[in-house]
Amino acid sequence: DKTIAALEALHLANGERRSEPMLHWLRKGGFSPLVARVQTEREFMQQLLAPPNVVLMDHALPGLKAERVLEVLRERDLDIPLLVIGTAKDEEDAARILRAGAEDFIVGDRIAGLGEAVRNALRRRELRRHGDRRTELALRASEERFRVTFNQAAVGLAHVSPDGHYVLVNRKLCDILGYSAEELLQKTVWEVSHPEDREATTLDRKRLLAGEIDTFSVEKRYLHKNGSTVWMNLVVSQIRNAAGKAEYDVAAYEDITQRKSFEEAL
Repeated sequence: DKTIAALEALHLANGERRSEPMLHWLRKGGFSPLVARVQTEREFMQQLLAPPNVVLMDHALPGLKAERVLEVLRERDLDIPLLVIGTAKDEEDAARILRAGAEDFIVGDRIAGLGEAVRNALRRRELRRHGDRRTELALRASEERFRVTFNQAAVGLAHVSPDGHYVLVNRKLCDILGYSAEELLQKTVWEVSHPEDREATTLDRKRLLAGEIDTFSVEKRYLHKNGSTVWMNLVVSQIRNAAGKAEYDVAAYEDITQRKSFEEAL
């Protein structure tokens, strides 16, 4: 955490087309990046005179390819994580670029998790610097297992900041509420709650934050993007850092609308 907090610069190797979304999701992920935009290999090499912490690259950047960026970094013996941002049609290139040494290839909705991707890349670099290759590989495998499990879960899952903002959501939650990941990450848990149920978890959240309880569950109503009501069984627990400070809540959402409709019919 100290290494991440001490970051002074994040340089982007990309054009203007996707630079603003990159910056937006970096800031949402907890970074305050100092940015140098470059579009040519010459400009990129000039930035390496004062090496950045991370290079983010638009896959569509003309005249400069990810493989060449990695080659330049190796020539200068610089261990700087490269993360490439593309679109769904670029997925065929992803495996080749990852084999070449890129830290990540981010496609589509995954750009909403750019902050976490950068944070993971920096952690892996620290492990490499300490010579712990086995731990680095284990971390990579763990991250991939988490990503697959999180997105393929049968219930909605989310990480929620202490101030109530969504910071990570899975596909199931997006399906249940009708929003894209980008849309949900712009909202708080209260904005998608039914007006009559917005205070339903206030007391429990305060007790959770104070460390009085480890978890709580409640049945409450949410609003679908189309305005309809969705009943959920919500289970919330909290993740704390080594110092005991609350970092984020883990929320699990089970859609119980059909069950509630049946109960009302009875």
